Amino acid sequence: MVFTLQQLYKLDTEASATLNSVMNAGKSSKTETLDSAALSKLTKDPLIKFIKDLSKQLETSLEVCKAASLKIEELTDREIQNSRKMLQLQEQQLDAVRESMKEEVSTSAKRKGSRTKN
Repeated sequence: MVFTLQQLYKLDTEASATLNSVMNAGKSSKTETLDSAALSKLTKDPLIKFIKDLSKQLETSLEVCKAASLKIEELTDREIQNSRKMLQLQEQQLDAVRESMKEEVSTSAKRKGSRTKN
């Protein structure tokens, strides 16, 4: 499975729908008011459907989490590689500046030496 935001949105929508169906069946408007007394009044069919839906969503959530973890690892590896490349380029630039400075110092020293001879 490849991680996408669409999967995450779909999972959120499905979880919300499942929760709403249980809330409606338990005649509750908030999860805080959904207690064991309200749930005990439910028949088996809504509870069975809820458990099936919840199990499916949990399984999907685990797959999405694994895929997201792999994607994070991939992006982290890519970021490390990019940082290494950037450091190498900076080192090359520093080496070029050092070389230019050496040449300039050498040229400047030669000029001073030729002026003192005259």
